[in-house]
Amino acid sequence: MSVQTARIACFREALDAFRGEFDGWLRGWLERRADFCRQSSPDLEVLAAVLMDFSLRPGKRLRPFLVLWGSRAVRRMPDEQILPVAAAAEMLHVFALAHDDVMDCSDTRRGLPTVHRLFESFHAERSLRGSAAQFGLSGAILLGDYALALSDELIDSSPLPDGRRRALREVWDRMREEVILGQFMDVAASCSSVPVPEDTIHRILSLKSGKYTLERPLHLGAAAAGGDPELQALFSRYGEPLGRAFQIQDDILGMFGSPEVTGKPADSDIREGKSTLLISRAFQSASPSDREAILAAWGRPEASAERLERVREIVRATGALDAARAAARRAADEATAALEGSSLPVEVREVLLGLAEFVLDREA
Repeated sequence: MSVQTARIACFREALDAFRGEFDGWLRGWLERRADFCRQSSPDLEVLAAVLMDFSLRPGKRLRPFLVLWGSRAVRRMPDEQILPVAAAAEMLHVFALAHDDVMDCSDTRRGLPTVHRLFESFHAERSLRGSAAQFGLSGAILLGDYALALSDELIDSSPLPDGRRRALREVWDRMREEVILGQFMDVAASCSSVPVPEDTIHRILSLKSGKYTLERPLHLGAAAAGGDPELQALFSRYGEPLGRAFQIQDDILGMFGSPEVTGKPADSDIREGKSTLLISRAFQSASPSDREAILAAWGRPEASAERLERVREIVRATGALDAARAAARRAADEATAALEGSSLPVEVREVLLGLAEFVLDREA
């Protein structure tokens, strides 16, 4: 077994063990919120049901996992202190996904209907008055808002000493702000008539993914456990580049992955007009005729399968796919190098090294 394979196995074992415990805790907490909704009004039953369904769908649980392991770099904390913080990171993700799917007009998430489609179906099944589509959009926006409010409640519910609570809140406030700013930049980029340049994409990757997916969850865990600025700086040197690698791999899977594995169509990024590293590099390197072929499909929901496949061919032929893979590898190597010589506990370092390999190895 290679070093890389062994590290991935170490990471997967730790993640699998965490998911079982965490999902049980999250289910119990969501059931208590559902009880509150039902007691408040029968009309809230559907909101509680959709929140439960969407939050508990099979997923990586990477953000709450990193909250836990960020804390273990300092100490092993009681579940009642760290699991609410981990769950807050997951509920922030629910908020972001529910709103992101509305903005992207997506039909599926993790192979199942998106939140706005679930509410739309409820409206149609009950033969309610008005527009089912508008009800779906309104429901998804409010569910996302509710998840965001609940994430704040979770942060505040962890019984931490005042100093650690203040440090946690500082990281939390910055994390929420960054993901919203990154999302707006992504929306603005999707309105461009041509793919935006790479430097803009890297800024989006940093805010929307690099910090939110890896760096800040580690910071949350470290802050909750009382970690010092030196540890936070180490997690930044590791988490920010690895987050970029994570998003680049996401974009590759979004164009070339298997929909059965990723849980979403392989042409959605092209149809939605997302400015990914793949599209930007291909467009810059393409001939005038190939640029026209890209623009004939990019940002056009009605684009034919043939036009979409033509874009993939151009991405391959211009070397954009190979370049993106190389960029992801360099970013992952940068993250790994940050851990060399660190004073992290051995088990924490091994899990984080395994994650760096997993980011590039994953298929979903």
